[in-house]
Amino acid sequence: MRSLKSGLFAIAFAGLFGTAAVVGCSADGGGSGIDTESDPTLPDDNGSSGSVVPPKTDDGTPPPDAGKDSGKKDSGPKAEAGVDAGPPPPVEGTACTTLNEIKQKSCGACGKAETVCLADGTTGKGKWSTYGACGNELSGGCIPGTTVQENCGNCGKVTKTCTQYCAYSAGACTGQPANSCVPGTVDYTTAGCSASTYRNRTCGTACTYGGYSATCEEPINANKMTISGTVGAVVTAQWTLAATQVGKKVSGTCGVGSVSSTATYPWVAVEVKNPTAQTATIQVYHSGTGSPLDTLIWIYKKTLPPTTDAMLGACDFGASDSCISGDPCGNLTATPPGSTLDWAGVDNVTIPAGGKILVYSAGYGSTELGNFNLNLKTTKLQ
Repeated sequence: MRSLKSGLFAIAFAGLFGTAAVVGCSADGGGSGIDTESDPTLPDDNGSSGSVVPPKTDDGTPPPDAGKDSGKKDSGPKAEAGVDAGPPPPVEGTACTTLNEIKQKSCGACGKAETVCLADGTTGKGKWSTYGACGNELSGGCIPGTTVQENCGNCGKVTKTCTQYCAYSAGACTGQPANSCVPGTVDYTTAGCSASTYRNRTCGTACTYGGYSATCEEPINANKMTISGTVGAVVTAQWTLAATQVGKKVSGTCGVGSVSSTATYPWVAVEVKNPTAQTATIQVYHSGTGSPLDTLIWIYKKTLPPTTDAMLGACDFGASDSCISGDPCGNLTATPPGSTLDWAGVDNVTIPAGGKILVYSAGYGSTELGNFNLNLKTTKLQ
């Protein structure tokens, strides 16, 4: 690209200064090599300029039509006035001339229906039959001109119009309230609260937040599990990665890793409690039946759900995209067997006496959807 740009610049540069040189010589009146007497682009006797003087005939008179301004003529191709759609399809029961001729008309979602020219039993003359069933419609297509309205954004509406190609074209999402939110979302603030407690407000069905709570409380997490107080015991619960709940994912080491640029990864957050009076060390890992999903795990010492990219990346354990030593996830013994990079796990997670953590499970990709088991194995109490 560098040589091409240089060449174009050189041509332009030379052209610019070449013009300047010609003008300069003409003004000087000498050595230009230009015959001003016969230059057809110079002004004529009437003082007009920029026109071409037409050649003269033998008797000195201009040829016919020489005075016409050829510049006003459109010598290029004419703009297409429109495509001829042809004659309309036959009307059932009307006369036709060629027996057994078949004609079609558009129907449904870009389909076709056919009629045939048949001999009338009374007159013997041709008559178009009724149209047959509409066939060869576009799978999943719509009927051109129809409109539908769907929900979009946060309590917004979008109108979709079916095009001539039997596919919907969507307009803009409108009607979302100012400062809208996703219904069910809980927002927190530490204003006026002691450590580890928050005032909260919930996004209602109208996609707007209510007021903050009058009292300070721990974060509200719908999904909860409690570890066993017996060393070696495993507590298991089943959860689901669904396309209806997606967000960003954490990669690499918590605190210094990266957060994805897109929010397309299914996830589930589970609050885990240590009910004992001792600090617990646990293993946290995924498992399931059948072919494993490709999952991730990362964990926070606080139970406040992260609301920003910075908070999301500031996890405390993980992020892990493979199982822990010994493969308790069962990746390699699954039916069919999976990879060690499928079900994920984190070892040596600590929870203080009576404390809680927040475990995030996510799909490594946007299509990792389905049920999984979250397993909590107590390995030490001290």
